[in-house]
This record gives sequence, structure tokens and C-alpha cells, in this order.
Amino acid sequence: MADFFRDLKHSLRMFRQTPGFTIAAVAALTLGIGANTAIFSLVDSLVLRPLPVAEPQRMVILAGRRDGGNRHVCQHLDQRRELRRLGAPIQRLATAGQRRP
Repeated sequence: MADFFRDLKHSLRMFRQTPGFTIAAVAALTLGIGANTAIFSLVDSLVLRPLPVAEPQRMVILAGRRDGGNRHVCQHLDQRRELRRLGAPIQRLATAGQRRP
């Protein structure tokens, strides 16, 4: 334990003698810890936590194909209104097709 305190004292003395290096080291640690925290928060909210819906396993992505064959997600306002209007019938259709064990 005495060696630890001796090394700590020496390190603090060196930091005081080289303030430029000290500022650079503290800035690098600050940026690294901040970036790590931001990335973990994003991964935690998107991947690790369950979705805030009642039955996340029933969620789907509705997509179509344009003339060129490229897939696109329903993004037009008319499509969204139509899907909202058909929401209940689509849900009934989806649940009617499920097999029960």
C-alpha cells in the first residue's frame, strides 16, 4: 500500500509539472467516457430494453415495391391514412390466420 501512495504522489507531481499534458489527458478521458456513455445509452434504449408496446412480437413493417422492384416503407400520407382506416380489419385478419397449439 505504501508503494501505491508513493506512485500516486509522484504522478500528481508530474501532472503539476506538465499542465499541457494533464489538460490533454483529462480532455481525452472526458471525451472517451462521454462517447461511451452516449453509445451505451443508445444501445440500451434500442436493443436491451423491451419495446414500450403491449405485444412487441406482433409488430411488423409494411412495405411495398415500386416499378423498379426496390422495396420502400409506406411513407405517403394517403397510405398511412388508409392503413389507419384498415387497422382493425387487418388485425382481425392477422389473428384469424394464427394457429393455436
